[in-house]
Amino acid sequence: MGLPAPHPRWTTLASVAGFAVATVLVIDRLLAAWLPPPNPPELDDGLALLDAGGADVLVYGSSHLRSFFEVARQVQERTGGRVRVVPLPMDWGHASSYEFMHRHRVVPWLDGPHPPDQHLPRRVLLVTQWWDFRRLGPDDDPVVNLPARAWQVTDFLDDVAREGLTDYNRHYLARRLYRALRRSPLWAWRGRPDLRDALKSLVSRGPEARTQERLQSRIAWFQGYIERGGNRLVNPEDAAALEALLDDWQHRGLEVRVLLYPRMKGSITPAAKKGTLDRFARWIGPRLASRGIPLLDLSLDHPLSDQDFGPDLDHPVPEANARLATFLLEGPWGDFLQGSQDR
Repeated sequence: MGLPAPHPRWTTLASVAGFAVATVLVIDRLLAAWLPPPNPPELDDGLALLDAGGADVLVYGSSHLRSFFEVARQVQERTGGRVRVVPLPMDWGHASSYEFMHRHRVVPWLDGPHPPDQHLPRRVLLVTQWWDFRRLGPDDDPVVNLPARAWQVTDFLDDVAREGLTDYNRHYLARRLYRALRRSPLWAWRGRPDLRDALKSLVSRGPEARTQERLQSRIAWFQGYIERGGNRLVNPEDAAALEALLDDWQHRGLEVRVLLYPRMKGSITPAAKKGTLDRFARWIGPRLASRGIPLLDLSLDHPLSDQDFGPDLDHPVPEANARLATFLLEGPWGDFLQGSQDR
């Protein structure tokens, strides 16, 4: 006796559902060709490079290390692969996050076995800025880059065993899902204005005026945010993390340097320069000098224009990253990054 035939209603519903899914997939692929979602390199990409071939120069920092993937490319090209620069970006920054990442993800690699031809680090560059040492206030979102980017599955399971499933440790799962679906515009752009604005521009008139209005509003907000940041320097946890990083790097015999990342000049008011940038430089400079560690402050002394920064006013666009990389490699720290004095 055969199975009963499906009810016509369920057959119709299945057909409609299948058509709807197919339509969404087609729209998603068309959007991917027209407006591909951002796919900047992250910590997983840096760690994969480290596992694959090692590194001569390790670079620690936040999402600003997107610029240093271009540095790594240019160094490889200039040295014929003799020198490997590997950036290890911890998006959303903070020195305490860098220290966790170093201790849990990099130290096991450093202390592990290496094949004879593997590139082993001799130099380390910390790329930082005032925000990495800022105390969080009630108006700040919690920093969740540890579960989202530095945790491994064992860290997630250990935290769930202690705390249960929480908003904090869910970021581990959410980021893994995002990385798996990051090539889908409908997924990657969800909840963000970029896709909505692009679609509106197809049917609306005068988008340029609105874009300029939004840009000026964003700049004004950013200026105030940086001005207020000086009142929250320095977070003791991040200060201790910096000392721990420097201790370990120097104990391993690595040559260490610190670079303050370029800022969009139009976002820095005189009050922000004096109360935030200068205050931070005065704090970190002596701590590095006492260890013999050079500091290069590119906060405002850099070749980029305001138009070289993207809509977030924080990250240079790809073409500007290429110019910044060339500036670094042809400047006073070119030998450090290219290993001209090695081998």
